[in-house]
Amino acid sequence: MVSAIFDSITEQLAEGGFSFVYLVEGGGKKYALKKVLSQLPEQAEAAKWEIEVHTSISHPNCMPLVDHTVV
Repeated sequence: MVSAIFDSITEQLAEGGFSFVYLVEGGGKKYALKKVLSQLPEQAEAAKWEIEVHTSISHPNCMPLVDHTVV
């Protein structure tokens, strides 16, 4: 579960139409946490697609996806 990885939310970094990005810290490391609000099934599917795409990317200029949870 994602919440087991980090100790604290340090600050909100960005806000969009349906999501928020936070700087979180845990185990001496810093992470970006993206919270996506999905009220419709189509929005939930779009979030799952984003997770699938992000998981497939491996590039030095892209942050790796450490974990995800869909609720």
